[in-house]
Amino acid sequence: NTAVGSAALYRNIASNNTAIGRYTLFNVQNGANNTAVGSLALYSGTNSTASSNVAAGYRAGANVTGNGNVFLGNQAADGPTALDRQ
Repeated sequence: NTAVGSAALYRNIASNNTAIGRYTLFNVQNGANNTAVGSLALYSGTNSTASSNVAAGYRAGANVTGNGNVFLGNQAADGPTALDRQ
């Protein structure tokens, strides 16, 4: 794992994750193979097992609940109606 930024990968115990930015991948505890760049990217307030996701941008994919997603841009797919592969 690679973490750069305050509380990046804070709760993560899985492997092969890259988190760059404040609170990136913060709650993804058991998710592996994720890449997140930007504050709160893949923050995952609702799911701690999201895997194989890529997010770039502030809060990009912040509420991801699935696997194998790509989120690009400011607040991309952030919110309860975000589309997500399961």
